[in-house]
Amino acid sequence: MRYSNPWLIINLIKEGYMKTIVTATTFFAVFLGASVMLFAIGPNFNPNQSAEAIKSVSRGASTEIDAVFFNPAGTAFMQDGLYFYLSDQFLYFPLVIKPFGGYANELLGLSRNEYYGDITVYSFVNLYLVYKKDRLAWSFGLLPIGGGGFTHYNSGLQLFDVAFNPNSVLGGVLNQLYTSAGFGNGVVGRSIISHFTAFSVVYAAQTSVAYDIIKDKLSLSLGVRFLYEITVADAALHSLGGTFGGYLPGATDFHADQRGMAFGLIAGVSAKPLKELTIGITGDWNSPARLKTESSNYAALAMLDKSNIDGFKKHEQMAGNLGIGAAYLIQGFQIAANYVYIFNQFTQMNGRERNYIGGYNIGAGFDYTFKAVPLNIGCGYLWTATGARPSALDQIHDDINFHAVGCGVSYLFTEKMKLTLAFAHTHYITTDINHGTLLRVAPAKYYRRGYDGAIGFTYKAI
Repeated sequence: MRYSNPWLIINLIKEGYMKTIVTATTFFAVFLGASVMLFAIGPNFNPNQSAEAIKSVSRGASTEIDAVFFNPAGTAFMQDGLYFYLSDQFLYFPLVIKPFGGYANELLGLSRNEYYGDITVYSFVNLYLVYKKDRLAWSFGLLPIGGGGFTHYNSGLQLFDVAFNPNSVLGGVLNQLYTSAGFGNGVVGRSIISHFTAFSVVYAAQTSVAYDIIKDKLSLSLGVRFLYEITVADAALHSLGGTFGGYLPGATDFHADQRGMAFGLIAGVSAKPLKELTIGITGDWNSPARLKTESSNYAALAMLDKSNIDGFKKHEQMAGNLGIGAAYLIQGFQIAANYVYIFNQFTQMNGRERNYIGGYNIGAGFDYTFKAVPLNIGCGYLWTATGARPSALDQIHDDINFHAVGCGVSYLFTEKMKLTLAFAHTHYITTDINHGTLLRVAPAKYYRRGYDGAIGFTYKAI
């Protein structure tokens, strides 16, 4: 039967039992080298911060309104006026995990043959504002600089199913802890089945001031950024054949909420050595977010990561970046290139930073404006090396290298109104996803691809 008091293990904290559980599970997590953090978004920022970035990819030398993010100093080269920009994107990433051994895993009661999931971003809004007068430009932006999606594993996670299998070390420890807490024997039965969902995002609000120190030739910018990180995760664990018919007191209905704030600094230089050539250099640094965990039913998942414990506080930092872009325009044809270096190795990720080296992304694109009609078409290619070593990867941290190809069109209704439609496809490099966890002895291939549809609207008010 199902145990009638799901809060009993949590209540046992007051009686001293939970102290034993937390001490033991922390010891085993460290001993086994587990580095799973259910809430981490990853150190890398989202590069898709406008519909135009989806269309032609390389925006590091932009002098349009999305320069608010990609080239703040370039806003000083815009024509005088007040500009508004709004874009939205829908992204879908189907995921498949295929454990080594295939159906043998099911026959042995270890895990499923395959695990299917997806990450869906229902809305990815960018809001930009620029006011330019003479040599001075002020800009403001609201954007999801990190994360932004709902992760859903319909068939659970191999990570949970194998880690808490009754034949595993952690499964055996969990059974002993239940026994010592007075729940009888065999609470963890023949096997574990799981279900997992999560939502993570880092919202950012930023503002910059740019000044054209050499008119139409050289500009500088300086800005600040405020970041607010939210992660909500839910996991359901059930043990087939257990004492309570699959229910695990204090572990089955895991829920956690983490929130924290940080700030950042942004600086840039933009130059036009030739009328047709624009160069942009932008760097940023972000402080660690101070995240506090509010969780319940964490007895099992605390074994994988102590930050799952209610009240745990940790620092998590998005990496700083240094980017350079160039764009050359001649007779309506523009070609652009962009390179961004990601300083993963200098971030704070609760020790996970040692599993990273510097990352980078490099891209190139072009667009062409037709003279006969106010229409611009473009396309581009982006390669991203996240800097994650194999030891940094697991089924929650999927910082995997990828290729992306984008294309789109922009239509100029008037000199003051422009609409952009774009689409991108992302191909992630297939890899063994279990190097970074205690499951590194149980390899599993991770397959992921992505689809991104974007719409953007620019309006010049004055």
